[in-house]
Amino acid sequence: MFPNKEEKRLEQQMGSIVNIVTEGTVLKGNIKTKDSIRISGRLEGDIDCDKLIWVNKCGRIDGMVKALGAIVEGEINGTLELAKQLELRSTGRITGDIISAKIAMAEGCFHEGEMKTATAKEKPTTFVEKRKC
Repeated sequence: MFPNKEEKRLEQQMGSIVNIVTEGTVLKGNIKTKDSIRISGRLEGDIDCDKLIWVNKCGRIDGMVKALGAIVEGEINGTLELAKQLELRSTGRITGDIISAKIAMAEGCFHEGEMKTATAKEKPTTFVEKRKC
């Protein structure tokens, strides 16, 4: 579960990030973790994460992603399956299907593929990022 249900943005719910793939790193293989993970480099493989995944602007994943939630500022090429929420920021790019209970998409982001939420009534939320990186 998320640390504080009152916090709306996934960034605030990330908590301590134990696993980090740094910029300039290319990792080939699958990752299974119980902790949150931040990707600034490139992963060629699948991720199965019990908490949150954050793909930074320079980060890229080529593979399937399964997690509680995700913040995407970089690129994912593959299916994204999230139990709670996706936050696709303005620089984020996803080529592949998205399955998530909630989806928030910033103006300027890119998605190619199918998008499914928990119920047909749920629709993606759009937002304009106000913060500078």
